Amino acid sequence: MNTSHAYGAGLLALMALFVLLWSLNGSDIPLEGDRGIADACTKEAKVCADGTSVYRTGTNCEFAACPTESKPSKSTPAPAPTPSTPAPSSASKVSVVARYNEKVTVLGVSITPLLVLEDSRCPSDAQCVSAGNIKLQTRIHSGATSTDQFLEIGKAFTTPTEIITLTAVTPQPKISQPIGSTMYRFTFEVKKK
Repeated sequence: MNTSHAYGAGLLALMALFVLLWSLNGSDIPLEGDRGIADACTKEAKVCADGTSVYRTGTNCEFAACPTESKPSKSTPAPAPTPSTPAPSSASKVSVVARYNEKVTVLGVSITPLLVLEDSRCPSDAQCVSAGNIKLQTRIHSGATSTDQFLEIGKAFTTPTEIITLTAVTPQPKISQPIGSTMYRFTFEVKKK
């Protein structure tokens, strides 16, 4: 047998083996950073009344609250605490909205949105198979520590004393209208541990 034919036959056999192994494993090959199906929420989006989008988050994969849903209605005041129910001493979870490069401080933590690295959210005037995502470089200053983090909607970042989650981004993209950096509004939820 000719050496070039033997080499070609060996290469063909190696490729066939690779295809066979790949087809047997399919999508079961773990990727770097893959949290596994049991820990992942689907990438569905819920469009809020004000046009913002919120995504599934948390251990129960429930939709994050819309920014307008988290505010109490003016017509229904919150009930006053009774003697058996003490009033909370301080807010333990607060939502705050920041613009591009605007430093906001709440519950002792400062958050500054620096750069949108990716905005693949589904445009409001399109039908998409997936909701897409947004990746935001954010400077977080908590206590004596300052760090730049890459946040995504619905994924929490934890400091020693807080849990910070990017919960909404406005405006929603449109196919024919790019979003300028000054138009972005980022809603963060800060929760004390």
